[in-house]
Amino acid sequence: MMKITTRLILAFLIGVLLVIAAGGLAVWQLSRAQIRIEGFTTDIMPSVKILVAAKDATANARVAVWKHIATADPAKKAEYESQIRQSFSAIDTQLAAYESLVSDAEDRAALAADKATYAAYKQEMDHTLGASRSGDTNAAVAFAGRGKGAALAASWTQHIGYNNRMAVAMKQDNDRAYAQSLWLSFGLMALSALLALVWGGLLCRNIKRGLGDLASTMETISSRLDFTLRAPGAGRDEIGQASQAFNRLLERLQSSLRTLQQGVMAVAESSQELQAASRQVAQSSDTQSASSAQMAAAVEEMTVSINHVATRAEEAQQLAGESAGQAGNGQQVIGRSVADIQAIAATVSGASEDIVQLESRSQDIASVVSVIRDVAEQTNLLALNAAIEAARAGESGRGFAVVADEVRKLAERTAASTQEIGAIIAAIQQVSGSVVGRMQQTVQQVEQGQEGVQSAQQSMSSLHHGASQSARLVTEISDAIREQGMATNSIAQQVEVVAQGAEENSCAASQAAALAARLEEVAGSMRQEVSAYRV
Repeated sequence: MMKITTRLILAFLIGVLLVIAAGGLAVWQLSRAQIRIEGFTTDIMPSVKILVAAKDATANARVAVWKHIATADPAKKAEYESQIRQSFSAIDTQLAAYESLVSDAEDRAALAADKATYAAYKQEMDHTLGASRSGDTNAAVAFAGRGKGAALAASWTQHIGYNNRMAVAMKQDNDRAYAQSLWLSFGLMALSALLALVWGGLLCRNIKRGLGDLASTMETISSRLDFTLRAPGAGRDEIGQASQAFNRLLERLQSSLRTLQQGVMAVAESSQELQAASRQVAQSSDTQSASSAQMAAAVEEMTVSINHVATRAEEAQQLAGESAGQAGNGQQVIGRSVADIQAIAATVSGASEDIVQLESRSQDIASVVSVIRDVAEQTNLLALNAAIEAARAGESGRGFAVVADEVRKLAERTAASTQEIGAIIAAIQQVSGSVVGRMQQTVQQVEQGQEGVQSAQQSMSSLHHGASQSARLVTEISDAIREQGMATNSIAQQVEVVAQGAEENSCAASQAAALAARLEEVAGSMRQEVSAYRV
């Protein structure tokens, strides 16, 4: 058995298919009509127009020929010949245009007949005009009366009649197609209406019967409160599925009501037990409240003691911090003293090195003075030798003797000066040697003092580190005591909360006992209410 949705969709699809068929038929007929109309407007009408124009041109040529025969004026004859040529040119143009409009073999045969008759008429026209131009009117009339012009006009008329017959046949085809389309459209509409009525009637009957059975079952269950009933619904459509779902709901409700009956009995029993337990909880809460009050007093005393210890710990922390600060200041002073002693040691060491260099330079100077003294002695000897040689030379060497004497005196003074410089340098070397010894002793003493100050600095650093460590430990102890005080305060607050909770529990237990009694009453009412249902 199909579902209601499937049947509705099928009915809709059939209707859509019928509409599409009707629309397709209409579109097909319209396209055929459009083709016929286009054939009429683009083939028959232009063909008739061309043939009528060719027939008119033929009539104009025939009239001009007779005028040409009737007149004796050469100018008029030339004018009429020009009109005849224009008519023939128009006929040629129309025949060339008709070539593209030929529709079938009959039309092509008619066009070939038109062309043959037209060629014969043109040949006749040449003989006629030649006789007329030469003045032989009788011969011209004889040529013109042979009937080629009338035959051409008749050929045009027959060809036009063919196109008219084509138009009439096209109209008849169009009328037949219109009648067929009209009857087919009416047939499709009637078939659509019939299918819709039959299908809709069957669908409505099935829906009404299924929903009626389901509604009857619901009404019976509502009036009797009998959850053992079930809705008839063996079908596989939506109504059958709804009936089956309703039956499953009834089964769930039936099971729930059974469970509810059992639960009501259990609630009644539990409410009695809850009432007894609530009384016991109230008694225990009173005992807990008294114990909490005593605990709160003890915690309060412990909090006061901890706060006192915390105050003393803060004082110890302050003293430890001051000691650490003073130790740090002493360490800084000793550090500066060490730096000053190191600077003095560096200065003394530099001065000792300078004195050593001075002694070295003094020895260099003594060496130079010794060389100068040796040079002065050699110069003195040379001056004596020069004086002796000048004395031997007599008057000619007197001037040289004077110079040699001056050189000798200068050498003596130089020797005396070098002796004095040597004595001074010896004294300087003696003093510098003594100074170097004393400076070395001073450097050793400064180094010993520096080592002592560094030892004191290390001791002060250890003292500062110990004081800082003591301050940190005292701080940690103070923080721990402070946190302990906060913890005891929190404990005191929690004990108060516990005491309040005990009092509230006592009140809640009393209320629970009252609610348990009320619950027992409600359970009795529910038991009476549930007993009305048949499960």
